[in-house]
Amino acid sequence: MTTEKYLTYRGDVKAAVASAGRALALIADARLAALAGTQIAILAAKDSRVLQTLELPEAGSCLAADPTGHWLVAGTVKGTVAVFEEEGWPQHIDDPLPTTADCDSKQRLHDTIKRLNRHQINQLIRFRGDGSGSGVIWESLG
Repeated sequence: MTTEKYLTYRGDVKAAVASAGRALALIADARLAALAGTQIAILAAKDSRVLQTLELPEAGSCLAADPTGHWLVAGTVKGTVAVFEEEGWPQHIDDPLPTTADCDSKQRLHDTIKRLNRHQINQLIRFRGDGSGSGVIWESLG
């Protein structure tokens, strides 16, 4: 288990989540998101029972959740970023992307927001920066 801001875990997984393979992310309400191919299984952390399955457009490569565990973001092998929301989520979240030494995190967040808005198949949500360069605000268009 890493101690990163985003509570993500990557590595070998035992028992029922062994098939996850790619990544796990701790999410709200004692749940775990497990990435396997083109699916994300939402599991009860206590007994690994599958509560929900989310589909990705292509094979996933990584998962991350915001510090509250209410936002789930999945990256795919072709560069698609899928953002999943939970009902009742806050309109503002801190930058969900992990910090790296080799890039400007404010510019990367700006570029990510631009791509999220530009490449939606169904324009149902709009993302924008919060003005600080370290947060995202979203609004429903539907």
